[in-house]
Amino acid sequence: MALTRVTIPVPDIETVIESYEYILVYRSETKYGTYTEITDSATRIDLIEDQCFYDYDDETGSEFYWYKWCYYEDTEALSSKFYGPIQGSTPGTTYCQFDSVERELRSNKQVGRIRFSGSYKNLRHSKNTAGTINLKEVTLNPEYCGRERFKITFTDEDDFTVTVGEEPSIEPRNIGSGKNSADFISDDNMLRIQHDSWTGTAANGSIVEFETDSHMSTMDAIKFIQDSEILVDMIIERNLTFTEEKRYDLRFTREDVPKAIGIATAKFAAFFIYSSIYNEQAQTGIPTNLNDITAGSRRPDDFSSWPRQAMFYLDAFVKKYTEKFNINTGNPVTTGPRWRGHGNLFDAGGVAYVGDGLMLPEIDAFREAASMTYDNLLDWDLMIPYIGSYESVTY
Repeated sequence: MALTRVTIPVPDIETVIESYEYILVYRSETKYGTYTEITDSATRIDLIEDQCFYDYDDETGSEFYWYKWCYYEDTEALSSKFYGPIQGSTPGTTYCQFDSVERELRSNKQVGRIRFSGSYKNLRHSKNTAGTINLKEVTLNPEYCGRERFKITFTDEDDFTVTVGEEPSIEPRNIGSGKNSADFISDDNMLRIQHDSWTGTAANGSIVEFETDSHMSTMDAIKFIQDSEILVDMIIERNLTFTEEKRYDLRFTREDVPKAIGIATAKFAAFFIYSSIYNEQAQTGIPTNLNDITAGSRRPDDFSSWPRQAMFYLDAFVKKYTEKFNINTGNPVTTGPRWRGHGNLFDAGGVAYVGDGLMLPEIDAFREAASMTYDNLLDWDLMIPYIGSYESVTY
């Protein structure tokens, strides 16, 4: 077992922290298995005001384990509903979560289905074989990708071997042997079967078969999300003038990333993933280079709507922070001449040569609310043109 980091999002922290104090973390060896708490009174995660992401390090974790969590209030022993599940091996992304990209790919009815690494459920024994053995679920490593036929063959009621063959004409390869009373991990570490996923009774000659259809590994999909984060940064930095330079880090953190940035990232990632899997260049009307976002955005009727929608969110974000808000502080900015609406600073009475009042210096329009101070407004050199010298002032 290796250290596994679980990134737990709490997007509504302001509401949650009003009723709960801690986060309780639960773990299962399979996505739909039984979850058991792995935190205790000393390791439960403290909820912190304004903190929307929490990392939990599972010292005995595995890349195959799954995690859920709930919120907890200690005084009254009050627990919230469960959230998740998520797989511990999936690295945390900054601008959007992996499931947001999956949702984009599922929601577009005009594109083909894309399956990542994951689990296959409700696998039954082959027809006309001995026994009644069935398999509820198998789990694939997040790095797995492929279309293969897996065959589990029992030599008695307990023991089995697992072979993989892509085509009937190719000799299948053996990836390990195991017992249905113990957890099974294949020799190449790509397949895991939990012992309590078996139901029924096996016999000599019992066979369970299933086919994988994973177009892309989960880990590769995460890389596409990270590429999209860099693209989003490039677009907004090209349009906004940031005073703080970012050479290696992303422009935003998980805690302060604007909503529009997260949505745009998910849409770009969905476009990159889909266009890397489905080769449609030969079809009429498809741009020669599917990865050319500019060309893809000109198509109104297919998956190229992802980059067009992403640019809509980014354009709105840029407009907001060039016209309404300071990009560094997030505070509203004001446009127009300084001191608009303010009256004269001095009455005419008692001040020689002033007349109707002190004339205000002409200052160009400004955009920074923090500049609205009286500093330097009454500097002596500004007053000289209107009141003469110090000696000419009488009281």
